[in-house]
Amino acid sequence: MVTCWIFTGLVLLLTLQRLLELRLSRRHEAIIRAWGGRDVDAWQVPLMMVLHAGWFIAMLVEVYALRRPFIPALSLLVLVIFATGQSLR
Repeated sequence: MVTCWIFTGLVLLLTLQRLLELRLSRRHEAIIRAWGGRDVDAWQVPLMMVLHAGWFIAMLVEVYALRRPFIPALSLLVLVIFATGQSLR
């Protein structure tokens, strides 16, 4: 059960990170628009937001509703992949 709480905390931290990135992105968007920029295919943005939110919700549903077992070796591998992906962002 402790691993579920740790995982939930990680998902919450990622959610916070994405919300802060969204705020920064909107600030950058305002600057670009002030310089004369325009949106191309802006209809895709809400879809991407729903996709990201759904992905985070699906991760939590998988852990809590499907009661997936904790596999230490797999968790370590995924943690390394996650850390690598975050560092590349």
